[in-house]
Amino acid sequence: MDRVKVFENEMECFDFIISFILRQGGRDFYLALSGGNSPKGLFSMMKEKMNENDLRNLKIYWVDERMVDESSEDSNYGVFKRTMGDKLVSQNIFPIEYFNDSSKSVERYIEKLDLVPQMNGYPFFDLVILGIGADGHTASLFPSSLDLLRSTDYAVSTINDQTKQERVSLSMNVINNAKLRFFLVPGANKQRIIKEVLSGNKKLPASYVRKDGTFFLTDNAIILPQED
Repeated sequence: MDRVKVFENEMECFDFIISFILRQGGRDFYLALSGGNSPKGLFSMMKEKMNENDLRNLKIYWVDERMVDESSEDSNYGVFKRTMGDKLVSQNIFPIEYFNDSSKSVERYIEKLDLVPQMNGYPFFDLVILGIGADGHTASLFPSSLDLLRSTDYAVSTINDQTKQERVSLSMNVINNAKLRFFLVPGANKQRIIKEVLSGNKKLPASYVRKDGTFFLTDNAIILPQED
């Protein structure tokens, strides 16, 4: 498919992702989810459209997490857990745990990432779902810490440039090692930053996501030019 996939609305974006996952049925499927507003709608559709067998085949990890308890509305895992309710298959969920010391959270998460099939010396996800912030960050890899993009670790501790909140994120090497990456970026407010990422602006962490195997899922609020 085209690298930029334009849908009528964000619900069709969600449906495309879920339909793609369901077509891979019958085997373990390693998925890394992002947080934020758009994924909340994706989580709701997962609950609606996926049955017990579908969810049993999913091994769900997180692209990044804020260093807050899962009871917090800021917790990406907490939002997913509360949305899925009784459909949550807990033994197939691998959240980034909160500890007072983020280095311990990183260490514990790396242990969980060791359970993902390996390729090229890194975890090999079937699909990583990403977003892009207005500042060009993706996962929790921010413009002020471009040096972290070179990390050879599976996961890293980071600081949000704006809020100074501590986070844990998959490293860019793990993100780029995935079989596929979908940027879920509906909304007209994403037009400028997506064009900058597609142009390869190296001040933006999202520009460091490898091109092959990476697709942008957006809606008809923004029409993006295709790359040459």
